[in-house]
Amino acid sequence: MTAPRTPDAVLRRLDLKITRRLEGLLQGDHRTAFRGQGLDFADLREYQYHDDVRHMDLNFTARLQIPHVREFLEDREITAWFLLDMSPSIDFQSVSVSKRAVREQFDYLIYAKEGNRYVGTCSLFRMDWAVPKGEIGYWLRESAHGNGYMTEAVKRITVFGFETFNLQRIEIHCDAKNQPSCKVAERAGYLLEAKLRNVCREHREQKLRDTCIFAIIPPRQ
Repeated sequence: MTAPRTPDAVLRRLDLKITRRLEGLLQGDHRTAFRGQGLDFADLREYQYHDDVRHMDLNFTARLQIPHVREFLEDREITAWFLLDMSPSIDFQSVSVSKRAVREQFDYLIYAKEGNRYVGTCSLFRMDWAVPKGEIGYWLRESAHGNGYMTEAVKRITVFGFETFNLQRIEIHCDAKNQPSCKVAERAGYLLEAKLRNVCREHREQKLRDTCIFAIIPPRQ
């Protein structure tokens, strides 16, 4: 009876032939066997059984009366830069009260340098000027996850709040099951102060949810 080969022995039997030297770290059409959603629109095609219905183009489907889904170009590499809006748009006002005077919410967009593509948002909101304090919320496209973009954005917004508005406390509220979001708060230097149990319900299944409250205060002078 032949003894089973070890993984190392099987690996050494592989004979790999190359036709040219490859430059760079990322090669091939996709980084993994699974296609990402991508950011750049590529084409429309008829809906197939395995397609995600969330990718369906409703306008095109309504015109042709045949279900169609959108296809996107997957990202191979992405470099993002952080944009702070200090332009005159902050002075936009309704009737006699400007957004700057109210100062209720400050939304900052994250764009990729290549192609000027929008990849996420980081906001400073729920301002309480009596303290003063505020809360940070954020969202990032799935295709841009795992690159540290949101951690850097949260750090910059935090410094911006401390230095520009003299905030004495900034909070981040995360769903207890959303571990990636909680990790962003921790990596940005926020401390977990409380976990509120059964504080709200899920939008779809209406299950009770717990919320983690992270907070940070300015460093002592």
